[in-house]
Amino acid sequence: MIASIGATAFVIFAMPNSLTAKTRNTIGGYIAGIITGSLCAFIPHDSYIAAMSIYSVAVGVSIFIMVVADLEHPPASGAALSFAINGFELRTAITVISCVIILSLIRAIFKKHLRDLT
Repeated sequence: MIASIGATAFVIFAMPNSLTAKTRNTIGGYIAGIITGSLCAFIPHDSYIAAMSIYSVAVGVSIFIMVVADLEHPPASGAALSFAINGFELRTAITVISCVIILSLIRAIFKKHLRDLT
């Protein structure tokens, strides 16, 4: 999960003008990832291969939902993977959404000072 938040920070501050750095995409992408991963955690699996398949489905479905809902934020698929592996935990979901909101607020406050580094 930490790597996913780190990738989000990179996108927001290194590419502040990109579509994926928009507040709507960032927060919405993480919500889609958390929901998708949490739902996939309920799918029973009894082998390593089945578990890996479910984790792959969580990532793929979260990407599909982000694209269909126009909420593209690639690092948020990491949240789907994390929640698929660990299951839903309210404290983790609140922490992740809080971090993403704080990063988005910082971007909004300093947007005129940020330069696109790509």
